[in-house]
Amino acid sequence: MSRWTEDESNEFDTLVCAGVGIGTIAKNLNRSQYSVVCRLLKATGEEYTEESMEEIYGITPEIVALFNSYENKTACKKEIGRVLKINFENDIQGTKSQMKIWSSEEEVKLTEEIKEGKTVKEIAENHNRTEGGIRSRIKKLQESHLDDVFPVKRGKRDGKHEELVVILNDIRNLLIKILASK
Repeated sequence: MSRWTEDESNEFDTLVCAGVGIGTIAKNLNRSQYSVVCRLLKATGEEYTEESMEEIYGITPEIVALFNSYENKTACKKEIGRVLKINFENDIQGTKSQMKIWSSEEEVKLTEEIKEGKTVKEIAENHNRTEGGIRSRIKKLQESHLDDVFPVKRGKRDGKHEELVVILNDIRNLLIKILASK
């Protein structure tokens, strides 16, 4: 097992910030999924928020505590694999569609299913993705749609106009929060 280089660490951060799946990160960096999961577990709470790790990767505070409490690495690997539903025995394979990038057709299908009133669980099953992955994509789609409707404006430096831009940006951010909580 080799140490992570600075370039690998930077690429890792870029991929995590983009919400890329564990399997894809492993493949891009030529690392095992377990190596990627360990790196995520070590960084949770320090470099990445617990909320984002849970939403994107299903890594809960309980999993982090489990990782930190195990002395037997083999038992730890098996238990974390069971909890995250990743088969580390066949590493680099990925589960669900951790290795699939969202296509525009799949996003259209997702939008249609939301309009039809399907649950996140039903949509996840239809797309062979995790519920967290579905919620994350819905949030990204909502934010990108709001960017079209309410683009962030920089404004002139003439007092009234600048004040109006601040108010509009506050409304935009509030709408994003409201839609993301649904």
